[in-house]
Amino acid sequence: MWVNLDSVYFIGIGGIGMSALARFFHSRGKNVAGYDLTKLFIGAHGTLGLLADVTLKLLPEPRARRTFALPVDEMTAGLAWAAATVPAWLISAGVILVQGATLPGLLGDMVLVFTLEGLVDDVAAEWAEIATLLDEAGAPAPVAVNDVTADGLWADFVARHETVARIGLPPGRLRSYLHDLDPAVLEGATWCADVGNHMLYAGVPGDAGEVTAWLDAARPPAVARGGYALLMASPHRGLDRWGDAPDGLDLMRAIKARWDPAAILNPGAFILG
Repeated sequence: MWVNLDSVYFIGIGGIGMSALARFFHSRGKNVAGYDLTKLFIGAHGTLGLLADVTLKLLPEPRARRTFALPVDEMTAGLAWAAATVPAWLISAGVILVQGATLPGLLGDMVLVFTLEGLVDDVAAEWAEIATLLDEAGAPAPVAVNDVTADGLWADFVARHETVARIGLPPGRLRSYLHDLDPAVLEGATWCADVGNHMLYAGVPGDAGEVTAWLDAARPPAVARGGYALLMASPHRGLDRWGDAPDGLDLMRAIKARWDPAAILNPGAFILG
């Protein structure tokens, strides 16, 4: 259930394990600096308390939604084309570069996909600007695709791979990371780049030993750029899911010890155990 949480807006939560202060602010429907317990609970993957109620914010469907895609032969070229369009992004709902997706009218193993959402005129104007920037960057002409969104292609990518790694990097570091990556690591996985959020997702085949070797090679270049590489999902047990400890690990452990001193809440689901 944690895979698609970035598309859900949580206004407030309540549950066993939350402090009286958290319940006080939740009852008033507001987040206060230093006491945003909603994000803390959601990000803890159930290791700090049991959620008893959840309040969600519902958003209306956009008046217009259009998706455009173009074929890509090489990942760094696709990322460069996407980067050239950044100045036009105002209502772009998703920009991904995905390998292994089959779209009508497009040939090749990799596609760059843009989904725009908003008012009809706004979508048309932004797409015209993006198309101009792509042409100036030397990209092939994009085509409109129906019944497809960038988010949907990302979800399909994650669902069709048993072992999925996520590499998060600071803005502007995706291309340099891929450029310096060992070719065996690059070619040993299937890739999806969430360009707008500066994240790479890799479907990694093989047994536990092969996945471990892949992670050991993929992590150092990410950490050297101020990022991380973690394992989102895998059927293999005993793997190092998290890699290097985050800077705030001591604080995270202190919160965990205070709220779950017996360590009984969702053990093994998060970096804290």
